[in-house]
Amino acid sequence: MWINEHFWDMVSCLDERLKVLDYLMNHRTGQYAIGTIKKISEDTGLSVSRVQKFLKTLEKKNIIQRKGNGVYILPQAMAPVSERNKSGRDS
Repeated sequence: MWINEHFWDMVSCLDERLKVLDYLMNHRTGQYAIGTIKKISEDTGLSVSRVQKFLKTLEKKNIIQRKGNGVYILPQAMAPVSERNKSGRDS
């Protein structure tokens, strides 16, 4: 069986991004996620530059917004379903 030579690089890249997203989801209060780039790097085992680059990409694509040093506003879609239902928007 032949596997694309870049397959494991792609999987590794996805794993890194999921680690950052998982960190943000697990360190949130309401719509805000708390975590400096350095702390995210330490807790995920990723380099500071990789974390910083991915967070900047998320900001550029308007997926998250930086509210201050270590504070990010997450989109409603990243909130648990139980919290989304409490917002009163769902009928």
